[in-house]
Amino acid sequence: MKIGIDAREIQNGVVTGIGRSLANFLEYFEAHDQKHVLFLFSEKPLPMRFSDKIGQVVIPSCPTFFWDQVKLPLAIKAHGIDFFYSPYYKAPMLTRTCTVNQVLDLMFLVFPLYRKKLGILGRYYYAIFGRVFARKSVSIITDSEHAKQDIIRLWRIEPEKIAVIPLGVGNRYAC
Repeated sequence: MKIGIDAREIQNGVVTGIGRSLANFLEYFEAHDQKHVLFLFSEKPLPMRFSDKIGQVVIPSCPTFFWDQVKLPLAIKAHGIDFFYSPYYKAPMLTRTCTVNQVLDLMFLVFPLYRKKLGILGRYYYAIFGRVFARKSVSIITDSEHAKQDIIRLWRIEPEKIAVIPLGVGNRYAC
């Protein structure tokens, strides 16, 4: 199976929580998966080396929404991707490929400080498009029951569609 992943969160090095989560997944995949091939989609070459089980597809930068909703679906189709994983709330709408997205939290819609920083247009964007992306996805991964309840309440997503998978501890913390 060809699995595509939006890898923009690691294209500048692993600094975000999403980026660390994705980097840990890639490390695990290389060590344990013998059946599948990954294609990492990003806007520039990734600053890490991978085995031949992981390919990189660079899609030049453009406005984010156009990249997400036009260029990425075209690249998914061109590379024959069977399954697509987005490590954050966004999902490419113009693809028939099954998509799973990860939503670690909705703090930008829940906490007053973040809501205020977004402004009214930002809040509407995340509320409306977040719901659309979530409904398009065949499944949503989140890391806590609390986040799951926020997704159900704010985006009105069926509970059965949401899988809670707690975040793990990176190998660098092992004894």
